[in-house]
Amino acid sequence: MTNHEKSIFIISELGIAPKKIAEIIKPGLSAVYSKLKGENRNAFTVEDFTLLKEYVLKKAQEIDKL
Repeated sequence: MTNHEKSIFIISELGIAPKKIAEIIKPGLSAVYSKLKGENRNAFTVEDFTLLKEYVLKKAQEIDKL
């Protein structure tokens, strides 16, 4: 599974909105839409996947503390 596929999996399974994705990985919103659609060879990178993964794990830890 590529980093792009892993990122798409996290996004789709957790229903993360494009606006939130843009906040997490720091590109513009239009870049997120291009990555989601795979337009112009845009794909989620290793760095993008790492940022998404860290965000999800951080939120899971916060939930666990409740």
